[in-house]
Amino acid sequence: MTTAFVHVAHAESNPPSSRAAPCDNSLSDRLAPGCKSEAEARNPEGTSGAEADGPAAREHNDLDDRPIQIETMNQQIRMERRRNDTLLHLYPDEAAHAAARLRALAETDKPIRAAEIRIEDLTHEHRRLGEAAGLYAGKRLPSELRNQLQNVDVALKQAMATLRNCHDERALVGKGYDEELVVLRKLWAAPTRDLSVVERGQNAAWKRETVSVR
Repeated sequence: MTTAFVHVAHAESNPPSSRAAPCDNSLSDRLAPGCKSEAEARNPEGTSGAEADGPAAREHNDLDDRPIQIETMNQQIRMERRRNDTLLHLYPDEAAHAAARLRALAETDKPIRAAEIRIEDLTHEHRRLGEAAGLYAGKRLPSELRNQLQNVDVALKQAMATLRNCHDERALVGKGYDEELVVLRKLWAAPTRDLSVVERGQNAAWKRETVSVR
């Protein structure tokens, strides 16, 4: 009698837990009642990964990036407008541009002429040292004369490299003015345009799309 009373008291003091036992589906191909699969546990809302990355999600991301794209376009337009305004201010007509081109090329001609004079002087010095070395035909050249010949050879190579670089620089300057002239001829021929109108139109279109999305 006493033993039965103890068992009943123990059962009343420790009622069954309302929490379900953890699901263990490792020993069966069928889910126990009330258990969820691993995929359902990881994705409780029931949305597949393909749906999360589907066309709707991509369209939403594109709409999120639209303000950045519009601002980038506006910055490019403003930069182009400033560049065009600067060109028109510097060169109101083709004659002004041609005069500036001549001045720039004249500046590049100065180092070219200096390099040419340097080459002429070194060539003359090399010829003089060569004549002096001819006096020692079949003999060992004095170290001083040999060093002078070597130094002149090195200096002559450097001067010729400098001359090539100067000619390359002159070609780049001329190319830059040619490219400017192509742009300027379009600007001179075109009527005055306010590029800010384009900016306002793009901003208005973006606002309309934003309102429609909301």
